Amino acid sequence: NEEILEKLVALNKERAAEEARGVIRWLRPEYQNPKGVQQTGLNVVATAVATATTVAELSEWPKDLAGQAQVVQRIIQQYQHPVSATDINMQFKKATKATSASREQQIGHLLETISTLGLLRKTDDGLFVK
Repeated sequence: NEEILEKLVALNKERAAEEARGVIRWLRPEYQNPKGVQQTGLNVVATAVATATTVAELSEWPKDLAGQAQVVQRIIQQYQHPVSATDINMQFKKATKATSASREQQIGHLLETISTLGLLRKTDDGLFVK
């Protein structure tokens, strides 16, 4: 049912916001959190660029399609949150504006292809996550 799915998505967003604030809802508190301690004050700031340190960081963009697909998959595996083609493009050496735009478009196509193969999931926002 669409209604059920919409409610689940809303609940998921609510829980994610709670967890970001340090509030954890345990499924089995007597086992997972026997002392009843609530974690707060995580002060975790995550941005798409800051959280990914990759092998390809400041590397050249591979010339062949197979190399491009491999490096995109390797980079996305290092992110803990959804990313865009722009996020991945920033992991490579600076290029001219036209070259960078072309590379970003190639990365976008690769992300779509990898997602179609079921190796990534595309979010409602058009981002990709492992």
